[in-house]
Amino acid sequence: MMTCLRSKIRKCVSCAFMVLSLCGCSVVKSSASPSATTASQALIEADEIAEKLSLTDSLQQLKNRTVKGMIFSGDDLYSDAAVLMSNTGTADTVGVFYVTDFDNAKTDIQNYLKNLETQTNVYDATEIFKISNAVMEDNGTDKIVVIIASDIETARKLAKQAVQ
Repeated sequence: MMTCLRSKIRKCVSCAFMVLSLCGCSVVKSSASPSATTASQALIEADEIAEKLSLTDSLQQLKNRTVKGMIFSGDDLYSDAAVLMSNTGTADTVGVFYVTDFDNAKTDIQNYLKNLETQTNVYDATEIFKISNAVMEDNGTDKIVVIIASDIETARKLAKQAVQ
């Protein structure tokens, strides 16, 4: 019973953070050319993917606490993460995660994508196609890449390259 309650609470918290982030309440601008000394590896990789998808100008980096609460329900499941999310009202997103608990992190990310699809269907059905075709690739041990973009084929190629 506690597990069921905890699951419901996690979903509610995830949805609340998702709505807040879609409103643009907790984002910081991603640097156009991060330096290796100031940016995390995940951010460098996320910026490179966004650039190859021509999304650099429309994405902003979510704050670490927002990523933790929105996607991982407050749990410490990663050592490095960067999520770049659209600041133009679209579902475009690039996320790179170096995880410490692979199975739980993967499940949380999948749940986040399902919740995002459900919420977006209520508010903006035009973005459902992108979300329902979100690309999620992993290396099976400690890295997960998520891309939501119009160019699904390029997103798949870039995600596969990122986890190799």
